[in-house]
Amino acid sequence: MFNRLKNIWLSRKYFLVAIFTLGLIIRLAYVFTLQEKWYFYDTRHYEKAAVSILQTGTFGEGYLYDETGGMTYSLEPIYPVFLASVYAVFGHSFLAVRVVQSVLGAFLLLMMFWIAEKVYPRKHIPRVAALIGAVYPYLIFVSGLLYVTLLFTVILSLLIYVILLFHEKPTLTKAALIGLLIGLSIFCRPIIVFFVPLWILWEIIYRRESFPKLSGHVIVAGIVFLIVIFPWELRNYKIFHRVTPIRAYKGEVNRLDKQFQLAELKLGNFQGDVLSAVIRSDSSGNHFSVYYNGIYKGEVTDSLKLIHPKTYYSGIYLRGNQKNGVASFEARKTTPSGTLKCETNFSEPLKERAWYFTPTIHVSGHELSADSSRRWKNFAICRSIENPTRVSLKWGGDVTGYGVQEGGLFLMVDSLSGSPSGYYLVRKPTGHLSLWLIEKGVPKKGLQYKVEFNSPFNQKGLFSKLANLAIKTPKAFFVSYFSEFIKFWSPVITESIDSKNSFNSGAVKKVGELSYGIILVFALLALLRMLKENNRDKILLLFLVILSFAIGYSIFGVRTRYRIPSDPYLIILSASGWVFFAKTVLKINRTK
Repeated sequence: MFNRLKNIWLSRKYFLVAIFTLGLIIRLAYVFTLQEKWYFYDTRHYEKAAVSILQTGTFGEGYLYDETGGMTYSLEPIYPVFLASVYAVFGHSFLAVRVVQSVLGAFLLLMMFWIAEKVYPRKHIPRVAALIGAVYPYLIFVSGLLYVTLLFTVILSLLIYVILLFHEKPTLTKAALIGLLIGLSIFCRPIIVFFVPLWILWEIIYRRESFPKLSGHVIVAGIVFLIVIFPWELRNYKIFHRVTPIRAYKGEVNRLDKQFQLAELKLGNFQGDVLSAVIRSDSSGNHFSVYYNGIYKGEVTDSLKLIHPKTYYSGIYLRGNQKNGVASFEARKTTPSGTLKCETNFSEPLKERAWYFTPTIHVSGHELSADSSRRWKNFAICRSIENPTRVSLKWGGDVTGYGVQEGGLFLMVDSLSGSPSGYYLVRKPTGHLSLWLIEKGVPKKGLQYKVEFNSPFNQKGLFSKLANLAIKTPKAFFVSYFSEFIKFWSPVITESIDSKNSFNSGAVKKVGELSYGIILVFALLALLRMLKENNRDKILLLFLVILSFAIGYSIFGVRTRYRIPSDPYLIILSASGWVFFAKTVLKINRTK
């Protein structure tokens, strides 16, 4: 038995067959334990887009409300196409997707072997790397996710392999293939853009051809890349009216906004500020022009007119237990006989003849606030003015930036009851306008989220946002960035999983964290020995892949699933550390 295993280990052909089979069996055994449901929220949008591709030939609705109020798919395109392809062949089945992904996961082990073989010519290191990959918990886990992570990991491995081939013998064909694979990678995750300049710099430093020839090859790769992404960029431009970085997340609360928001909320002074909305309705939707301290900030719209009562009211909507007290409120409308107003400065408790309010709403210290521990469903509605056209509130003297973003105007309310429907309008201190649909007294869904035209974040591109953030709040930006950069390397990272399973909870999760920690230690050992290696240029390339992920995701926020596509290269480095450890410490002299 031992000799048979030894023969398989030493035979390249038999080992590749064995490692593929082992990896496939492990992954299939795992995916057959999963329920027919998804684990991350983005899957909902990939799934809807995949079904739409099969039914209509378009990506349909999905992640982001566009400027017309419609909900247009705005994530990367490749995973919905992958899902649609599987559904077209096997029918609509999550299990079928997971089986196909198990095959991809087993194929990834072969890619790890071939990449390691290019970096470390020694016989055992590629085998150790593939074997670790076969049993590595996170690479097993992604086989069961209805998520782009595994597909991205496989395409990235193809890119790195072709880069190594190009580095050994540059050709135009390989350069074009690099451009193609970069394009496909960015269709999975735009994070690859942080690796590209590192790769070009690496090629310049370790180039094996003249600089003009290398430049020509890079240009060819760039042209092919642009050809690949052009159709999707054109589609996004037609829908969102701007050039997008593949993922068209205009108006989406991203990591940059959150960093800036934290800084602004701590520093801002919002006492006495006035939020106003002018209401109008026509055939194109319900429109709300927003003013802050008398200055126009933009307009948010429900083009579907989800709320359309003949008689409606207005009021105040607050999250409980926040410093978001309201000092005064006014609703008005103009009639042929004059202007009618509902106006109060909350100098006394609310009266039922003038207001409908929940029991959690009270007046204290000349301010209206909500003392409920309940997150929402705290509101007061003015009875005396029907169909107002202008509504405003004035924040109190104890309000904070955090409170301002947790309360706002309750507009076009359809009833004076405990479960009314209407719109909730918020103006966040960072310069974002948010319009929510309220159903039966609770927020149902966001209808539009947009950046004010004069907001610090009304920038056209990612790098302009970065520059604005770093200049305006440098301390907040760099503290946040470096804390995320350190967290990237940590075995324990907080993950948000919408549906639990046995693999991502309890002791099993700890096994994954422990596995990463061990691999990281031995990878560091390999990096420490890099200067003694003849192939340090290729070792450095693997490290640059990992580093590019750390650089990029430290801006937006680190998650375990974001890091997984870089784990195969950490495993290859770790395999080198393992072999060195076995040879020098364990004295296994046959290790080469």
